[in-house]
Amino acid sequence: MAPSPGVLLSVVGLLLMGRGWTDNEAAWAPRAPAPTSPTWAWGVHRQSLPAPIGRRTRRRLTTALNTMWAGRVLGSPAWKRPLRRTWGYRGVRVGEARHPGPSAPGSPLHPAIQRCRAHSPDSGGDRHPLRRRVAEPGVAVRCFCPVPGCGHGDAMRAAGWASHEGMRHHLDDHCSGTLTGAVPAEYLQAHRLDLCSVCGLLVGRRYNGPRPPSFSTIMGHTAPTLRHVPHVARAAWAQCLARAVAAAATTNTGPAWQELLMLPKAVLAAPLRGGGGHHKQAALSTLRRCQRWLAGERMELWDELVQPRPARARADGVELAAQHTRCCALAAEGELSRACAALTEPPPLPPSRATLEALAAQHPQAAPPDVAQLGPARPAAVPEVTKENVVRAVRSFSRASAPGPSGLRADHLQETLSTAHGDEVASHLVALCQLLARGEPALVAPHLAGARLHALPKKQGGVRPIAVGETLRRLVSKALCQAVREDAVNHFCPLQVGVGARMGAAFDLLGAPIGDSEYCTQATLSDKVQKAGKVLDALGELDNPQVSLQLLRHCASFTKLVHNMRTTPAGLHSAALAAFDGKARACLESIGCFPVPDRIWQQATLGVKHGGLGLRQCAVHATAAYLASVATTQEACRGLDGRYNPDWPTSSATAATYNAVVLEADRFRGDQAHRQQALSAALDKAQLAQLLVTAEDASGRAHLQLLQQPAAGAWLLARPSPALGLDLVEKMGLLPERPEELGASEVGRPSVSQRRPADVYLPNWGAYGPAAMDLAATSGMRGSVLATSAGDGASAAANYEIRKKIHHNTAQLCAGQGLQFIPLVVEACGGGWGPTAVATFRKLGALHASRLGMSASDGAEQLFQALSVALQRENARAVLRRLAESSDSVPSLAEP
Repeated sequence: MAPSPGVLLSVVGLLLMGRGWTDNEAAWAPRAPAPTSPTWAWGVHRQSLPAPIGRRTRRRLTTALNTMWAGRVLGSPAWKRPLRRTWGYRGVRVGEARHPGPSAPGSPLHPAIQRCRAHSPDSGGDRHPLRRRVAEPGVAVRCFCPVPGCGHGDAMRAAGWASHEGMRHHLDDHCSGTLTGAVPAEYLQAHRLDLCSVCGLLVGRRYNGPRPPSFSTIMGHTAPTLRHVPHVARAAWAQCLARAVAAAATTNTGPAWQELLMLPKAVLAAPLRGGGGHHKQAALSTLRRCQRWLAGERMELWDELVQPRPARARADGVELAAQHTRCCALAAEGELSRACAALTEPPPLPPSRATLEALAAQHPQAAPPDVAQLGPARPAAVPEVTKENVVRAVRSFSRASAPGPSGLRADHLQETLSTAHGDEVASHLVALCQLLARGEPALVAPHLAGARLHALPKKQGGVRPIAVGETLRRLVSKALCQAVREDAVNHFCPLQVGVGARMGAAFDLLGAPIGDSEYCTQATLSDKVQKAGKVLDALGELDNPQVSLQLLRHCASFTKLVHNMRTTPAGLHSAALAAFDGKARACLESIGCFPVPDRIWQQATLGVKHGGLGLRQCAVHATAAYLASVATTQEACRGLDGRYNPDWPTSSATAATYNAVVLEADRFRGDQAHRQQALSAALDKAQLAQLLVTAEDASGRAHLQLLQQPAAGAWLLARPSPALGLDLVEKMGLLPERPEELGASEVGRPSVSQRRPADVYLPNWGAYGPAAMDLAATSGMRGSVLATSAGDGASAAANYEIRKKIHHNTAQLCAGQGLQFIPLVVEACGGGWGPTAVATFRKLGALHASRLGMSASDGAEQLFQALSVALQRENARAVLRRLAESSDSVPSLAEP
């Protein structure tokens, strides 16, 4: 609907009917006499009104009128005249009307403003020449693009921007190449802008602004960093690290190195509060800090760092709890040896003046060596560092490796390689390692060569200095060793002494008692058993049975006496070995809070693959250890001594003891080289056969058979990590009631014709197209299959796989639809998987390992451990649901 004529129609009528402006712009003058026909009150002929026009014609007429009247100034009515709400003399210099003078320094003025100042009006007709402003009141000054040829630079046609800051995104399009043309250098100089060397966009220059902290301040700040980057922030952290490393490797300037060294503490600062309730908040906080770093808030993040409080002396109970917490944390990281040492060894000494003086006394100051004797540097002699060497060096760092002065951990580098920016980070690390290997960053070299000094107390008193170097310097050292490894082996091959050579370190055979039975027994008891007893007692006091069992298996039982068992005949210290086994058995009772009868202890000392806990008895496996050592070193002994006789009486007696225990097919023969692992497996096999024969009934034999199935004991080897959900939870929730127990009807369940063939559908699985995976659980302890399971533990899962395939012709129907039917069957009592499930999960583990940079076997092992822990967790819940509760509403697992 077209609008009413209004003021525009009246103006058109005046133009068409002969009225117009005279030379005097403030008065009206008629051009022709008015006709005598009837008129409206405002003097326009009724018959002379123009015919109605359309929107397009009206738009053209409006454009023509605007062009014609562009130079005229119409006086606004009194009721529409804008009120002056600004200072009249603000920004106006005295005498500017006639003598504007030189332009003020700073940003150049818009061309329209320059024209207003260049041609000052005559003050003869103006009563207030000094009040004349740069622009008319109420007219906003617009900013237009300074790029020549850009359409947004035309002040007559383009809309423009209200400020130069609002125009930044448009100028960034010119800089990035989205729009043609380059921003003039005059504009950049006037507005103190520059082009970023990384992204090419506009950045602001800062003169005498906030500067980054010095290298000494960065390295001296003791703010702790996170052990691991949270999963939600790893991609953002990889971007931050890639940009910082690229800037340092490309520019090799002081500010670039300062940003790289301050990045870990500014972004990965450890939260002030811990605990599971703050885990998600800490992860989101790390993500936000990474995003702020990418946005340019470097100094703001650094200023927010909080200096940690000095450590205070703790009470005995608090110190013991701190040791237990540290032990569990290291065990969750997979550092079992360090976790075991954390229980018995004292913590590092807190920083103090006395500690510093003691450390300085250990290393007296001396004059620095004269490096001029080495001659001038030869950058061309530096070997070329490849991407494969750098990635291998990054992955070779041990887990939970300590950080250097900058706070950067090896885990931080490893976790970036598994992100989408892993290749970018690796490429920039190669350039950085090559730069450091040539010794070019002389400014930062003293700080990278430094280390963080820690003080460990000695048992006999005093302190032991431990220096932890910078992670980047250690990375370069590893990469260079990888590059010259083959050359070093060829150079030092006959001597086998030197860096990079296998067996390249001389060692002494120490700690092996040589003497009669009494002396060997006493030496083993005093040197090994008593020292190991302290660790066993500490494991019994640890309030985490999962961690205690892991440390007992890997660090505190059989491994403590392996050296003695391989160097001393078993008959010479059998009493000491039996005493140590008794201590390990008592430790297991303390961990489990239950008595361990002889039969249970015999099964617990079997390997995990044979249905045990992996706690080998030293008295039983000492013969295997000594025989394997003798058989392996025979060739080397003959080379050193031509009259060497391997048929010693002690060796023959040890072989006879071993052959009397194992099965006939596994007996030891001196003419063959045997490994200790194979000989110990034969002992486990004989011990397992004895347990099967002496079992009370078929259920006991079936249970032992089921525990030997693939991945049945994977939950015992799982790392006690809360982050992975593999830790032991004491107070677990019970399962909800089953629908049939609550009286639920069958209404709503799909019929046979509508049933789904499987639980998991994969659109692409291997070379045979999509796959339908059906998870199922069976039990080998059911009465119908108990006798079969007692003879063959794998029969329960294998037979149930066949049943799943033929049930309702599921496999045939899936094949007709082009699907692979894959039954994944688990035996719930022992925890073993069927053959199809084992092959499928090994393939899934290999695919998962390829993404994380692990080996296929490690990926499959982690997957089996997670599945086994989930199964045993549900078994524990099922047991708790079926237990009769006592009067105090506490489940009773055993009679007191």
